[in-house]
Formats: sequence, C-alpha cells, structure tokens
Amino acid sequence: MKKSDKDFVFSPAIADQIKALGANLKRARVRRRITQQQLADRAFVSRQLIVKIEQGNPSVSLGVLAQVLWCFGLLDDMAALANPDTDKHGKWLEEKELPKRVKKRPAADPLLRFLAEGG
Repeated sequence: MKKSDKDFVFSPAIADQIKALGANLKRARVRRRITQQQLADRAFVSRQLIVKIEQGNPSVSLGVLAQVLWCFGLLDDMAALANPDTDKHGKWLEEKELPKRVKKRPAADPLLRFLAEGG
C-alpha cells in the first residue's frame, strides 16, 4: 500500500519552512521572468510538479528540488543545509566526547617507525 501525503504529519514549524522554501523558489522563478512551464522544461519535470514545489508540498523529492535549484544557479546553497561546520549543537556534543589527552601511537609503517625513533 502506497503512502500518500496525507499519511505524514508534519509539525507546524516544518510545514511553514517547506512552504517558505516553495515561496522562495517561486520568487526566484518570477525574478528570472520565466514561466512554470519553462522551468519545468529546463528541470525535465512536469509543470504540475513545479506547482507542487511552489506550494510547499512536502512530497517533492530532494532530487527534483536539487534540479530546480540547479536551474536557478542555486545548487551550492543546498550543500549549506546541515553543514557540520555550522552545527553548533553537534559541535558541542563532539567536543564533549573528545578525550582529555591524546596518546602517542606507534607508527604502523616500519619506515615511519624508524624515522620517528630518530633513524
């Protein structure tokens, strides 16, 4: 049995963010003065899928979203999502788990071990 969009329940905060993304993509399209059909042709998707994206429908795949971002020259912005360098909470958790001291490990390679011993 296939799940439909109605089977998924999103928090209001998530739904709002998805709708805002759709509105941003619509604005990007309008600024570029291209129609939904032109964008659909460039992204190799249907116009109905572009409508879903702009309405903030959560069933649109990430691949289609990436294709539309690419059409706008915004694909690099997608890589910024969940960037580990800007994940403050993740960094805090990682630092909390770091050891207090780092043990010196013997070199695995015999040549490196020889050089490390001053040879």
